[in-house]
Amino acid sequence: MRALVTPEWGAQPTKLPPELDRYFPVLNGDYSERWDIGINLLDRVHAEKCTCAIASHPVVRVLNGIVLDDPNTSDHHIYLNHPALKGSVLFLSHVGDSRVVFASLAEFMDFVGKAKREGLWFSDLHPSRSTIVEDQVALSQLITDLLDNSDPEIEAAVLAIIPSMDLRDERLLSRLASDSNFFYGEAVAREIEKRPAPYLMRLAERCAQHEHIQVRQAWNRAVAAIRELKVES
Repeated sequence: MRALVTPEWGAQPTKLPPELDRYFPVLNGDYSERWDIGINLLDRVHAEKCTCAIASHPVVRVLNGIVLDDPNTSDHHIYLNHPALKGSVLFLSHVGDSRVVFASLAEFMDFVGKAKREGLWFSDLHPSRSTIVEDQVALSQLITDLLDNSDPEIEAAVLAIIPSMDLRDERLLSRLASDSNFFYGEAVAREIEKRPAPYLMRLAERCAQHEHIQVRQAWNRAVAAIRELKVES
């Protein structure tokens, strides 16, 4: 197997994952150049070329991503090969939020099939909530390592994987919320608003006093979502 040039963060280039070795041979013309529904899956050669072309992007570099498609929209679905998110598929958006949208390559292909059968724009079928990865310990460690790294270029990678937290690591959530990069705190608040839980109220109320109005508003919405839970119960 040939090695892609996209290395894991701080590691050497890795060989193509076995499931991608099995995946590429099954692709055919049925999955390419469907510009009408935003589907253009790449074969091995073009996936490698496209991956090399954007290898310096923080999300691709940090998460050891491999590009799966190129629908000519400047957006891509990225297979993640970092141990903390291994096998999941991230949507790399050039204008919106990048996030993990599929838990596996198989789920990715299921939705490709659905888009084809129903004639729907592929990215419109993304689940409204991001995939919560199984190995939360590894994910927390990855985010912690990235924060400790203090490289401003890794912001995009951190923001892309915050939505995949299960919101149980309160220490890390608190650190993100108080980070000098206020986008991290805002991202955490948005996830709590989507997935409110009573145990998060203390953090939400404290962060609702944030000095930056954009972040403060996000945390106020998180507080309101948690309070609504209590009213419903």
